[in-house]
Amino acid sequence: KKNKRMLREKTRDLILNEMLGSIKSDRKLLLVDHSTMRIMSAACRMYDVYQQGVTVVEDVTVNRQPLPFDAIYFLSPQEQSVEYLIKDYDKPERPYQYPRVHLFFTGQLDDKLLQMIQRNNNLVSRVQTLKELHVEWLSPESQAYHLDSVDMLSRLFTDSENSSPEVAEFEICRRLRSLCLALGQYPIIRAARTSVASRIGSTLQDTLDSLPKSYKSLIKPQSASNFTLLILDRSFDPVSPLLHEFTYQAMIYDLIPSEQLQDNCYTYNRTRRFLRTALIQQKIRLYSQHSCHYLVG
Repeated sequence: KKNKRMLREKTRDLILNEMLGSIKSDRKLLLVDHSTMRIMSAACRMYDVYQQGVTVVEDVTVNRQPLPFDAIYFLSPQEQSVEYLIKDYDKPERPYQYPRVHLFFTGQLDDKLLQMIQRNNNLVSRVQTLKELHVEWLSPESQAYHLDSVDMLSRLFTDSENSSPEVAEFEICRRLRSLCLALGQYPIIRAARTSVASRIGSTLQDTLDSLPKSYKSLIKPQSASNFTLLILDRSFDPVSPLLHEFTYQAMIYDLIPSEQLQDNCYTYNRTRRFLRTALIQQKIRLYSQHSCHYLVG
């Protein structure tokens, strides 16, 4: 790779420049949901967000006071998040929550959600920006990313009231499509000859082939792309989860008690008086250089 941090830097650029940097205002308020907060925290620091002129970062799910700020909503295209957005402008006792609204979604907004927004005239009259960023993944490390779907294994192989294997496979394809659009690449897709991998590969190929013209302008044609997307499932390598890694990163997680390590944040008490915290992340130079090195060899 020419740039090992390409995906992480791309995520950072989408959030800081294409979203926050595109709003020209002295007073910006950023509103996030649970998913977008995780995406933002994995790619950049709060200091970087504040450097873009953001005064306050708030959770869209909690009650807030109206402020005369430009409100930047960074939301996932889920019905619950859109409902919280509409709730801000659906109160008869006050005409608006914020005077100017900028909407940024992590992925494609389907027709149902778009109609929910359109029906709220109080909100629509204040919308200055509506954009899909195509950033539906987490990039916690320079050479790794994931789709932030911890329950995906069970959803792929079992039916439930809220999901089915077909819905889970479509969600994976939707997130992978966002990845391709963000990178500007139309990859050559190679899938393992297993039922799940082959279905996801076929569905993703159909999804990319049927992209609207406005989306196709964002990516290189397949003939000009040098990217290959490999789709595998755990049957390709069933042994790795049973083995113990002998890297420095694995050693850190072995030696630090689990109650002191939550979400890559290490809490310790050196003086027995004050708790201190340290983030284990790629921005730490020594950790970035040696985390994947083996202890022996």
